[in-house]
Order: sequence, then C-alpha cells, then structure tokens
Amino acid sequence: MKNDFIQNMTHELKTPVATMSIALEAIQNFKASENETMKSEYIQIARNEINKLDNLVDKVLSFIQISEHPTLEEISINAFMNEVENSFNLRANQHNIYLKIQAIEKDIHYYGDKHNLKTVVFNLVDNALKYNQKQSGIVEISAQENHSFLTITVFDNGKQIPKDLAKSIFEKFYRVSKGNLHNVKGHGLGLYIVKMIVEKMNGSISLVSNELGNYFIVKLPIK
Repeated sequence: MKNDFIQNMTHELKTPVATMSIALEAIQNFKASENETMKSEYIQIARNEINKLDNLVDKVLSFIQISEHPTLEEISINAFMNEVENSFNLRANQHNIYLKIQAIEKDIHYYGDKHNLKTVVFNLVDNALKYNQKQSGIVEISAQENHSFLTITVFDNGKQIPKDLAKSIFEKFYRVSKGNLHNVKGHGLGLYIVKMIVEKMNGSISLVSNELGNYFIVKLPIK
C-alpha cells in the first residue's frame, strides 16, 4: 500500500518543484526583477506552489505515521475544533468559502491518538474546501457526544455526490469522475486513508448526500 502511495505521489511532488524552478528562473534570467508587476506575479506563483508542496509533504508524513504505535492522550474537542478553524480559516477565505465551526455547549473529552484524529478531520475538511466550487460555498464542522460515541460531521454544500458512490468513494485510488469533480487534482487515496485510520480507532465513517450537499460522518467510541 505504501509503494502504491509513493508511486502515485511522485508526480504530484515533482510538479510544484518544477513550477517553482521555472518561476525563479524567469525572475533571474528574463529581467522580471526589473518589472515589479511581473516579479510579483512570479513570486506569487512560487508561493502557491510552496503551499501545494507543503500540503503534499504533510499527507506523506501522515501516511507514514499511520502504522506507528498510537500515542494516547485526553483531547479536549473544543480546543481541537479551534485548532481546525485556525488551520483552515485563511484557505477558506481565499476560496470564498464560509467555514463554520458549530459551537459545543459542553466540552467533550476524547481519549485517543491526536495525530490520527487530526489526520482524519483535516483530510475531510481539505476535501470539502477543495471540491466545493459554489459561489456561496459553506463548509461546516460539528461534534457531539451520543451514547458513548464522539460523532464528528464535516458538511459541504458543494455538488452532491451520487448515492450509489457512497461506499466506492472510500476505496483505494477511487475518484469521482462525474460533473466537474474530477477536474481537481488528487491521487484517490485521501478518503481511503481516512477510512483505514477510523477503523483502526474502532470507529466508522459514512457519507450521506442530499440536495443540501455532502455529510461525512465519523463515529468514534469514547473510552
């Protein structure tokens, strides 16, 4: 599985590096440094590619650490949700998407591996922002405690994922190819990794889609 992941990721890692090299070469060799507008344009291109590269490296590191022994700790879900909001606020603003964190009346304490929990939720929010191409985009994250389970829901009001694909979407290398969803670059492993981690945490993940959008629901037992 790791070999498959590395092979599929190689091209994506090379692309931003090549683009940054071209942008920097243009500044250096084609007198772009003398033209402030052109220089700013090439610098912005390089910055965008650095952000892409940073996200890809994070995904590789997350994947590598899945197989390691989990570090168990008590996690305040309120504090965790604030962390999610701080991490994605800027990106949501750049995409003109309203990122909403639903308030938790009473803080929930979950005992588990924070890195794994972070990988699951960050991947789901990352997908919600990436594929939501509506002009008035909304991504909402909520958490609640229900019958000894922590339920985290990531909702987006983007293009509805067909119901017959609700299970297939978690398969390795599977990517939705209907509408404009396949125009966004990816390697078809994000949701597969999420499902694998959730099951390792003795939980479950499901997708519910309707006319409002898509709900990714993660249920984890609270010990």
